[in-house]
Amino acid sequence: MVPNNCIVVNENAFTHASCPENLRMDSENGGMKSVPATSLPGTKIWKRALLLSAVGIGLTWLPRLFSRRAGALLLPDVLFTVGSVFLVVGLWGLIKNMGTFNSMKYGTKSLLRMFQGKREQPQDKMAGGFLEYVNSRSRDREAPWLVAIAAVLMVLSAVASIPFL
Repeated sequence: MVPNNCIVVNENAFTHASCPENLRMDSENGGMKSVPATSLPGTKIWKRALLLSAVGIGLTWLPRLFSRRAGALLLPDVLFTVGSVFLVVGLWGLIKNMGTFNSMKYGTKSLLRMFQGKREQPQDKMAGGFLEYVNSRSRDREAPWLVAIAAVLMVLSAVASIPFL
């Protein structure tokens, strides 16, 4: 069930942040199940960071290619654009982790299944239903790290732009 050193805010909700493990409701057992907490980033984040950096550098070069004006690509421009890409992707991951659109997605999928005739039971009699859907959603554990990298890149951009003032 719930470890002694966790504070449960609500029996039907997630636990308070003072718990050492992330806990989620387990509809099958009627209790809580443990989900590993966010840890240091693995090798996957570095591959994602390289891809996002390439997108940011490409976005920095794109206006220069179409403007036909000669101009230097300054380091602050590159750092800020790459940081903006990291920030957008990281914030999207955080929004997804909060489950902001879970009910809308689940409702839309249920409505489509109903129109296609794939639903035999009414929604209130389905075992698990929405809770199972929420627990099955994958979490983006790299999102906080992407936002932190974005903050560092934007601070570096501000520091690098000081000589150009």
